[in-house]
Order: sequence, then structure tokens, then C-alpha cells
Amino acid sequence: MSDDVEPESIGSAPSGRLPAALSVAGAFALYQIPWVGTPLKWVEVFLHESSHGLAALATGGGISKLNLHFEGSGVLTSQGGFFPLVAFAGYAGAPLLGLLLARAGGLGAGASKIAAGVLLAWVGACAVLWTRDPATLILLAAPGGAAFLALKAKGGQVAAWTLRFVGAYVIVASLADPLYQLAADTRVGGVSMASDAQALENLTYLPKILWIGLWEILGGWCLWKAAFPRRPASKFGTEA
Repeated sequence: MSDDVEPESIGSAPSGRLPAALSVAGAFALYQIPWVGTPLKWVEVFLHESSHGLAALATGGGISKLNLHFEGSGVLTSQGGFFPLVAFAGYAGAPLLGLLLARAGGLGAGASKIAAGVLLAWVGACAVLWTRDPATLILLAAPGGAAFLALKAKGGQVAAWTLRFVGAYVIVASLADPLYQLAADTRVGGVSMASDAQALENLTYLPKILWIGLWEILGGWCLWKAAFPRRPASKFGTEA
């Protein structure tokens, strides 16, 4: 027996490929049940709109307003920034952020709580700085509640499983959502408006099916990485 095994590494997180695959399978199953997964759908919508906002901020723009709707749609109004990247970022960023959450869950209680704290802080910033309507404030309770649960969980397993499952669900939902943009128009909060894919087609003259395909490929890659994470290397540099 070795004397240098860290006690907190044992049982502190759902490590390994089986828990990761189970999280993705559970997310797929929950996504098929109407209404039951609605709060997690609101998390995915929030991360989608957050990705638009982060892209705007990263390219020198700003965020004006965030609106989330109960039927599972949202709008983030931004100013400035590099609009093609801002438009592309929603369906690209949501699965990537979902993968980050799932990976944080796989790394253990410490990483899970750090990721949950960052998410909770971002939800708070969005609520204070860019939310103007009661519905959005209510719906922000979904991502805020998931982050708070993971952050305050006494056991490392609860925090890790929470983030892993939420991240998996976000990726699953992000894979399905771009396909709705094949329709002629998109309805957000009951109002017909141009989809992200249509906006990119108008900007670049590249067909929207191309953008939808890119989002699906990225989402599929994130799903694969979430379900079958690479095993961590041991201290001797070999695969565990």
C-alpha cells in the first residue's frame, strides 16, 4: 500500500467514465419528458444568452438587456462588438459551457464549488445589471438555484453530480435547439424574429444550414467529451 494517497480524493467526486455516461444518459431521458426538465431548459437558455453577452463584451461591446421567457426562449440585447461572433456564440457557447460544468463535476468537490461560485456570481450580475422584468428574475432562479445547490452541498458527491448532470442536460438541449432554426422564422416570447442562423446568413451570405451544421458538430463533440471524458493521468504520467 502507498502512504501518499490523499484521503479527500476517495469518494469525493463521481470520477470515471461510468458516472459521466450515466449523467448524459439521464439527461437524454429527462429531455424526452415534457415539463419535467423545464427548469434545466431555463438553465440552457440562460447559458445560450450569456454566450451572446460574453462574446459582445469580449469584442468591445456591451450588454443592454436580458430577457428570458417561460416557454424556453430568450433575447439578449447587446451594443457594439463583432456581431458575427456575437450571433454565432449563442449556440456555440451553451454546449461549451455545459461541458465546462460537466468537467468541473468530474474533477471533484473543489472544482465543482469553484465553478458553481462563478456561475452564481454571473447570475447575480445579470440580475442586477441587465434584468428589467419580473419574469426574467424568476427564471434566473433556475441557474442560480443549481449553482447554489452545488455550492452549499455538504457532500462532494452532491456538488459534483449536480454540475455533471446540469452540464450534460445543457449539452443535450443545445444539440436539439439549432434544428428549430430550419423553420422560416423563430418565435421568441410570442414574437416572430430572425434566428441566429438567419442573421449569420444575412451577414455572410453563407446558408443558414451551414451554421446549423457547425453548431451540431460542436454540440456533438461536447456531448462525446462529457460522456467519455479522458481519464486523468496518474502521478507517474500513465493513463489511469
